[in-house]
Amino acid sequence: MRNFLLALLLLPMLAAIQSTVIAQSGWAVKARPDLVLVAVLAWNIASPHTESILWALIGGIAVDNLSGGPMGSTVVALLTATLLANFTSARVWQSHIMLRIIVPVAGSVLYYLVYSLVLAFSGWRADWTSALISVFLPSVAVNTALMLLLFPPARWLATRIASRTINI
Repeated sequence: MRNFLLALLLLPMLAAIQSTVIAQSGWAVKARPDLVLVAVLAWNIASPHTESILWALIGGIAVDNLSGGPMGSTVVALLTATLLANFTSARVWQSHIMLRIIVPVAGSVLYYLVYSLVLAFSGWRADWTSALISVFLPSVAVNTALMLLLFPPARWLATRIASRTINI
């Protein structure tokens, strides 16, 4: 329950910052960090439970409400990236440093791929090759750097609020 409340408080705030402050800042012209995506992926690695899929749903709805894209496009893209993060964050890999690098790279690429496909099928026109090179790849690098910064606090917070379970 505390996991859900944290998502309801944190993700709309991150979506608002992502849609207003970062979108209007001059330093994020090409490589815009996706704060909601990074927070959702960090939480999915730190707390790999089925509740963490709610983070993708809440974050996707928050971003979709503040964006000009088709409603549900971010939800679909975030849920896809979340499934990847949940799949890769088994207990064996949970503390491995490579997980903190591989998940944001693969999750961001999958997120942008699914989001672009949804936009293309919705009739949006864009130069996808140019977007890939000038926007998506730099954003993947920024998201990966952000993950390295956000994962330790997410793991600390997950250990403090998550109920302890014993898997048999």
